[in-house]
Amino acid sequence: MTIRPMLKNVIVHKKFFKDLGKDKELVDSVVKLIIDCTSLEFHEFHKFEKSVAGNLVFKAKQEKTHFVYCINKKNIETLLFLRAISNFPDYKRFLSNDQQMARMVTEISN
Repeated sequence: MTIRPMLKNVIVHKKFFKDLGKDKELVDSVVKLIIDCTSLEFHEFHKFEKSVAGNLVFKAKQEKTHFVYCINKKNIETLLFLRAISNFPDYKRFLSNDQQMARMVTEISN
């Protein structure tokens, strides 16, 4: 199933914005690269990580930064960007915390 043509909205969580130093241009460029499927810039591009509360969680890795984003199975029109984490142990900790991810999705979906 191809999701990209169905995307109509992109929502960036405030933590994703903060993780990238509150640099709007950097956030916009990362989001654009991920949506455009520019895999030359990334390792482990669109790698499926897990399913959390009806959301499919993916990552793209650029150098040492893990960009975590998800899409809801029922509302595939919106891509939600959750975090941009450079520290691998922090990334693993975030990935293992289903409650935090579900809470973040709820915050930005409403």
